[in-house]
Amino acid sequence: MKINTMINGMFVLMTLILFQVPAYAAKHLVHVGNYYFNPTALSVNVGDTMRWVWDNGSHTTTSSSIPAGATAWDHPINSSNTFYEYHITVAGTYNYVCTPHAGMGMVASFTAISFIPSLNVSPSTQTVTSGSGSTTFTVTSNTNWSAASNSAWCAVTPSGTGNGMINAAYTQNPGSNTRVAQVTVTVTGLTPVEVTVSQDGTVGIEESHVNNFLIYPNPSNGRFTITRGETGKIDFNLTILDLNGRVVYTQQCAGQSEYQIDLSARPDGVYFMRMKASDISHVERIVITK
Repeated sequence: MKINTMINGMFVLMTLILFQVPAYAAKHLVHVGNYYFNPTALSVNVGDTMRWVWDNGSHTTTSSSIPAGATAWDHPINSSNTFYEYHITVAGTYNYVCTPHAGMGMVASFTAISFIPSLNVSPSTQTVTSGSGSTTFTVTSNTNWSAASNSAWCAVTPSGTGNGMINAAYTQNPGSNTRVAQVTVTVTGLTPVEVTVSQDGTVGIEESHVNNFLIYPNPSNGRFTITRGETGKIDFNLTILDLNGRVVYTQQCAGQSEYQIDLSARPDGVYFMRMKASDISHVERIVITK
């Protein structure tokens, strides 16, 4: 019974310690010589390691006042004992001295803070064309993270440590509708961050001649006029794509009743104009010939 109680107590203690330790820890060097610790003060994280290294002389690193629950230490630093490491498991301020030279001012300290994980992923959405390809998200973090996509057509970098990138590789969209993959990025102890890859539908499968849009002349030498078969201003997002689904031109159209689009620098061929607004989704084939 006592053995089980001791085992359970040790398990709880180790669990508490592990939850305070960062996913990857740092090692902090302190040089020891006649008659100094260098540096004399440090800010560290719980889970980090202190390492005292010998420069010259015969000294000690000896704890003088430490947080409750922390382990005291007393270790020689000399030509026969050239280093000593101390693993930090408790937050608080640690003061230590060189026992024979404390009166000469050979004292120092370090302060340990509990690790606080962080995570940020940007942008929130990457919009891509219908063809296959890849895009990236930027991860800003101070710990390990994992990423997962909810869609088989979008494969993402599964994990990383600290600041990094998530690569999202997507297949061609065989349909005409936009599809969205949700990417969930997770850090232990934090609410997961969700970002999305939004992929346009395949162009050229079906044109939509609704909402009374007029594009003329068509074919043309690359200069087109866009109007809507009604009076007043028309606002929409214009995207022009080639036959492979690559975006070759974009424009925010707002405040006018008609718009002149100059594609005369583009090679001859077939393209698709896509007009999107709150009440429309219109695609029309255009031809450039010079």
